[in-house]
Amino acid sequence: MAGAHSYEGDSESDIIESAPLVTQDLLGPGEAPNKILLIASEGEPAKVLCTLAKSLHSMSTATFSKPNYLEIVPIGVDKAKALVKLAKSLGRVCKSST
Repeated sequence: MAGAHSYEGDSESDIIESAPLVTQDLLGPGEAPNKILLIASEGEPAKVLCTLAKSLHSMSTATFSKPNYLEIVPIGVDKAKALVKLAKSLGRVCKSST
């Protein structure tokens, strides 16, 4: 159920040309998330995301893509490694920074 609320995520929706799914049921039976994105207001509310990121360290990878955007992915998932693999599959050379 998409609402008429305006929030920072609207600009992200425009970029990826897809509206966020707002639902009470996050996952269906047998489904597991591959990424969780948490968006907080800038400033004080975003500090909560720092605390959350630290607490998730042992069970997932939590990184900030913006000061108030916390991305949570399974351990071992790495965008840079994925881009290098994609480049190689396309016959391109990509230097990894890791």
